[in-house]
Amino acid sequence: MAKKVVVTDKVKIRGIRRRWLINSVGVVLLVLARRHAMGYGRGSCNARVLAVFGSIYRLLVRRGLPPDTPSDAPEFAAFLQSCVPALEPQDAEALLALAQAAQFGAGTMTEQDTDKMRKLYQIIKHTGKRKQSQE
Repeated sequence: MAKKVVVTDKVKIRGIRRRWLINSVGVVLLVLARRHAMGYGRGSCNARVLAVFGSIYRLLVRRGLPPDTPSDAPEFAAFLQSCVPALEPQDAEALLALAQAAQFGAGTMTEQDTDKMRKLYQIIKHTGKRKQSQE
């Protein structure tokens, strides 16, 4: 014989379903944010390279780069080298060259350029120094 479902059980089941739904929505939002940061879903390769460079710039600002620093300023390159010592100088130059070519070039980026920018983003994200807390 089947067990009779009590009202409190229905409330518990409703709560479990609600939590499951909220957690699922949270995971979907995290995946979409990650795809946005890596430039997926953008139209041209230029737009994807610029999206990844924007993510790199925001990451560097969170690590202590002054937000009004232009990417072509020497301070930007110096901060990038000090923040991410594992990044080779030619990689830093390639990063800036790709960003400038994507901004000012008319459709000149390729999928290989997008992949290179994503690899540089991963290097910067995983090997950079964190912002020192103010004590």
